[in-house]
Amino acid sequence: SWVYFSFFLISGTLLSYFPLSLAARLWIFALGVLILFSTAFWIILEKRLKEPPIFFSTSTLIEKTDEPAPSLGLWFIFILLVLFTRFYQLDSIPSWPIGDEGIISTLAMSLRNQWNWTLLWTPARMEPLLIWLLGLFYRIDSPSLFSLRLFTALFSITTAFIAYFCARPFLSRMTSFIFSWFFAFSFWSFSFMRLCTPEDLIPFFEILNLGCLGYFLKSEKNEKQWLWMSALIIINILGFYSYINWIIVWFITLLVFIFLSFQKPYLIKKYSSFFLLTSLSTLPLVL
Repeated sequence: SWVYFSFFLISGTLLSYFPLSLAARLWIFALGVLILFSTAFWIILEKRLKEPPIFFSTSTLIEKTDEPAPSLGLWFIFILLVLFTRFYQLDSIPSWPIGDEGIISTLAMSLRNQWNWTLLWTPARMEPLLIWLLGLFYRIDSPSLFSLRLFTALFSITTAFIAYFCARPFLSRMTSFIFSWFFAFSFWSFSFMRLCTPEDLIPFFEILNLGCLGYFLKSEKNEKQWLWMSALIIINILGFYSYINWIIVWFITLLVFIFLSFQKPYLIKKYSSFFLLTSLSTLPLVL
């Protein structure tokens, strides 16, 4: 699996960070992604078909491993690099906001004087959560280029740190640490850590959604199950009010519950609560 991972990592890095020609990109995608993924998928599928079906216990998603926990030194380096990349020359790189940032910041500034519960903003019909949050932030820190960058940096830092805890229901300590490392310094995170756009909220809510789903699946007590299901419902409601593409995350989460309903039908009441409450929350936007 590490061989496949290494090739995927190299291919993804070349496609993401290097200004290659279209022909070179197509060759990298064909050889380093498409053919390699198809080969790996075929090997795994062939092996799985030869084995009897396995039903995993969702209460023990993590198998006990001998992997060591990340040391305090590694955590210190990780925290230092996260803070450095997010705060280094915060108000000068990039030197000036892009057009969308200027529009969002102006709309948020208007909320300092008079609050507005408008659900869809501008002719583009943009969801309101980012503008509301930035408007509240401007009441704490006066509007400026620095405060605009600080707002996005704080979201990026928070997402990088919670990535570890949200991966823990599925992965060991060290693998969760590697997950959070790759997430914090990925092309995705670097793209959004200093740009105030509606997409900034998606990584934050996606990571939270993943973690709460994992902790829900691991929970055996009814009280904890309802606790994590409530958190999932709130996250998905907020996700709908952050960006329209959240419907994809919601649909995938719903599919997980549909599949699990065959394995654990006694949890259908909780799955139904998720579907009904999150669906009803979209009515104001739909109307």
